[in-house]
Amino acid sequence: MTYFPIFQAITHYANPALETALAHAPVTVTADPAECAFQFNPVGTAKYKSSCDTVKSNLARLSVNYANVAAPPGTTASVQIGDEIIPPMRLISPRY
Repeated sequence: MTYFPIFQAITHYANPALETALAHAPVTVTADPAECAFQFNPVGTAKYKSSCDTVKSNLARLSVNYANVAAPPGTTASVQIGDEIIPPMRLISPRY
C-alpha cells in the first residue's frame, strides 16, 4: 500500500527533473499481454526473452515509470515517449 507513494516521494525529492519529464512525456509500452511476464527480479538472475519482457526490464533498470497498453497477439513490443514511438530494436539492444 505504501510502495508507490514512497517511490513517488523519492522521485519528487531526489530527482525532480525525472518527475517533470515523466509528467510532460509519459512512457507507454504497447505489447501482447501474453508475452509479458511479471517483472520481479530481486537477485538479477531472471532471463527475459520476449520483446515485452526485454523492453520492460530495460525501462525498470533505468527507473522509468511506464503504463501498459494491450496489443494484438504476436505484436512486437514498442515504447512511446510523449509523441515519439521508439523503434523496438533500439529498445531491445541498448548501448549501455
